[in-house]
Amino acid sequence: MGTSDIIQIGILCVLAFTLIAIWLSMKAQWKLLGEQKKLTAAELLRGRYEMFFAAWDVTEEDVRQFKEKRHLYTEGMEDSTYENYKRSDDAIKDYLVIVQLYEYLAFAHTLNTSSEYLGPEPKADDPYGRQWVERWIKILIEDDEDFPHVHESYEKDHPDFHKFVEDWKTLNQKTLIPREPRFSWLREDKPRDREQETG
Repeated sequence: MGTSDIIQIGILCVLAFTLIAIWLSMKAQWKLLGEQKKLTAAELLRGRYEMFFAAWDVTEEDVRQFKEKRHLYTEGMEDSTYENYKRSDDAIKDYLVIVQLYEYLAFAHTLNTSSEYLGPEPKADDPYGRQWVERWIKILIEDDEDFPHVHESYEKDHPDFHKFVEDWKTLNQKTLIPREPRFSWLREDKPRDREQETG
């Protein structure tokens, strides 16, 4: 074995060690990326949790805005329904709470349908995932009289979520018992006292 053969073997050994070092480095980076992805998913879920429980304060200023700037909250709502809401601050507050919940559910739905955020793996363990959103939809359809008005008013703001709700309603129509919308007793386009709703 000549000197050139030994040099070539040495070069091959160096290349082999270099490739092994690169492979080990890439493996470590992939593991680190996996850990970072889990950490990002956990932080996102924490943010969603905090956002959910921080979104329920409706102020008198919100009520005033509802009365003075209809276009902000009630696009597509019938005039008679809006006028009856305006006659009761409590009804307005109830409506605005559902608006906040609707906005949050639309946000959660977007995350659940986008692999850009959590990817396919963390979704299965997401406590605010698809099953949670569907459970809230069922509760709101069956138990909340303001949800139908909010759902229609925010169709253009959240068209994908609106379609998701409509598709879910169709799929589950045999087991759903929808709540009558607030002011469903109206038969004329004129405001009436809210007390008549339960009378």
